[in-house]
Amino acid sequence: MTPHQNTPAGAARVVGVCVVLLGLALGCSRSTPTKPTETVRVAAIQFSDVDADEVESDCDPEDRNCALEALVREAAEEGAALVVLPEYGLSQPDAEELPSKKGAPPHPSRAPIAARFSRLARELKIFLIINLLTETRGTQRNTQLVFDRRGSVLAWHHKFELFAREKEHLESGDTVTVFETPFGRVGLLICADLYGTPRKHRRLTHELGAQIVAVSTYWTATHAHRWPAAFARDWGVYVVASNAGSGESAGSGVYAPNGTAVATSGKDDWGVVLADIPVHR
Repeated sequence: MTPHQNTPAGAARVVGVCVVLLGLALGCSRSTPTKPTETVRVAAIQFSDVDADEVESDCDPEDRNCALEALVREAAEEGAALVVLPEYGLSQPDAEELPSKKGAPPHPSRAPIAARFSRLARELKIFLIINLLTETRGTQRNTQLVFDRRGSVLAWHHKFELFAREKEHLESGDTVTVFETPFGRVGLLICADLYGTPRKHRRLTHELGAQIVAVSTYWTATHAHRWPAAFARDWGVYVVASNAGSGESAGSGVYAPNGTAVATSGKDDWGVVLADIPVHR
């Protein structure tokens, strides 16, 4: 299927493309618009637990990680420089070792999934954010890992607003994280972190200066678009939110600093949500 082709609901791989400039939505369609100067293309992946066998690839239909890799490749082929994967989107039998330091790729024997996506980021020359359970000295956390264009670990963030059963077996994080890119400073949050205290959000956006916030989610409530849109509006940042929720809990998107949905997926859509947003110098 050709990307951007009009398709029945739930069958589209590229959900939509939008272009924004100066925080205002200029248009959204299934055909690639002309990019204004000084923009960067970002991608959020909408991927629920029923989509693996629908992804057009050479993957085993049961291999979620291969299916997600195929979607990352599609986002990169469409020009995305930053790709965000959802919370609990990857199939993971065991917690993986968190690297001892930043600036190096993960160890394949101690973090095989992280190493796989590190290689992918290096191959595609993109900034890639994944979500994994990680373990350090016996302590497990819900973690976003960021790979730079060389596949090195650039940053990580531990979820600090644990939800439901996570509280029984995971340790919460206590800080917020940003990292530098050629197109702006990017902050990290995981799902219920959007409910976090204003103090942490102010630290992320005002003190550390995040201009884009990448959010990995597995939404279990309805109105998945409401919370990232509200965060974008409240804190004046672009938000790229990738979701593994399904049905009424589905919905990934990119949101402008005024809370406008620049590009989103619907509850029956899955795949790659693309948007062109201004580069921040």
